[in-house]
Amino acid sequence: MTRWGKHHQDRTWPPPGGAAAALEAGAALLGKHANSVFLELPWPPTVNTYWRHIATGQRVRVVISARGRAYRQAVIGAVVGQTHPDRRTVAGRLAIDIVAFPPDRRKRDLDNLPKAVLDALEAAGVYADDSAIDDLRVRRIAHPNKSGLEVTVAKLPEVAT
Repeated sequence: MTRWGKHHQDRTWPPPGGAAAALEAGAALLGKHANSVFLELPWPPTVNTYWRHIATGQRVRVVISARGRAYRQAVIGAVVGQTHPDRRTVAGRLAIDIVAFPPDRRKRDLDNLPKAVLDALEAAGVYADDSAIDDLRVRRIAHPNKSGLEVTVAKLPEVAT
């Protein structure tokens, strides 16, 4: 059983009914409640283009590329534009659900998608530190009229010890 509870164990993915049903099921997985933030974000740059390695003498520094900085600014703008100031930050142990709508039919590794998104969400102040993420889900849905990401960040319920 996950920290979410028994209701997750019986779900199949993708649900019957195609993309529309998949979106509804994704929203149901996390639910819309006071301790969550829902965002529509642009498609991120690839991991290979998000960071750059710069050699300075014997040291190598890792910096965010111009493309990565532009993506961060786009995410910050989306957070400011789509959320109420009192509900921009989610504190505590977190669950993040990313539904990805690829912009084209190119082959993409889904496991490369979250790093740039999570880094940009942290920079935008949606959460203080990505080490607080306990549950991370990433799904890809081919949709003919949609491109980008739908991201839900939710506080996990407290677990009694």
